[in-house]
Amino acid sequence: MKWLALFFVVMSIQNVSAQQAFVATGDDVSTGFGSVSFTVGQLSVESDATKKGAVISGIQLPIELFKNPVSTDETVEGIIVEPFPNPTMDNVKITIPTQRVGPFVISLIDITGSIKKKMIVEHHEHTIMLSSEPAGHYSILISEQDKVIASYSIIKH
Repeated sequence: MKWLALFFVVMSIQNVSAQQAFVATGDDVSTGFGSVSFTVGQLSVESDATKKGAVISGIQLPIELFKNPVSTDETVEGIIVEPFPNPTMDNVKITIPTQRVGPFVISLIDITGSIKKKMIVEHHEHTIMLSSEPAGHYSILISEQDKVIASYSIIKH
């Protein structure tokens, strides 16, 4: 009886998972050597390989974005700021509604208030590359005719 109880405990332990996340897709693969669960979208951080297979651990949120409130008189609906492609370590795509008339000023500001990048753009889609910026907290300000119409906070891990 003890062996039967031990067998069920061992069998239930093999299904324990150490990661919980919202992922786009994934799968479970089993072979004669064992099984592995994987998700599409993880960024490789560390790997451990043997002749029988490899395990790659990763992170899910290299860039976090938060919308900040601005004055209700100047708020523009429909501005989209998102990591692109998702997942990414370095790019943030900004889409401004086509009803708005440019030029737009897009500023990247670090946590000390220093302007890291300032771009004047005429088109309604722009990508900010953060590859040259270290991990930290940043703000994106989008202005039109000297008025801030949107503000976002970024945490780059």
